[in-house]
Amino acid sequence: MPKRQSGFTLIELMIVIAIIGILASIAVPSYRDYVRKSNAAEALALLKTMSDKAIHFYNVNGTFPFRTSTIAAWDSSVSATETDYATDVVHSIHFRNDVGPANSGQVWVRLNGGVFGPSGRRHLRAVLQDRGGIITVDWCDQTGGWPTETDIWHYFDCP
Repeated sequence: MPKRQSGFTLIELMIVIAIIGILASIAVPSYRDYVRKSNAAEALALLKTMSDKAIHFYNVNGTFPFRTSTIAAWDSSVSATETDYATDVVHSIHFRNDVGPANSGQVWVRLNGGVFGPSGRRHLRAVLQDRGGIITVDWCDQTGGWPTETDIWHYFDCP
């Protein structure tokens, strides 16, 4: 009695490989988008935390912090070394009040290059402005937008 061979045929293996390829072509872009959204959430969380500290500084001192070292001397939870906030997403943070309209300050979160695509580093900026005792925050002011092939602005819920 001849012994029967068992196993997979070449056609069956090719069908399995094709199915895996189709699933991967759907999953990889979705995964990249998810990672970019989580990166944006990390950057925005740092921006919000530092903006809150700048607003508190303004409420106590009557002016926005001029430099990161200014707010660091006042608030021990803020590091004067801007790159102490570096992560895989964030390169550094810094504070300014020497640009923009009067009674305003800025918090900049510098993003690492390549986090949102092949383009170089980008800044995410919050402009804080005292308008008659009410401090307004513009979260999506990136100085002219980010025209890149990945259109990273939409990860930050900007219009």
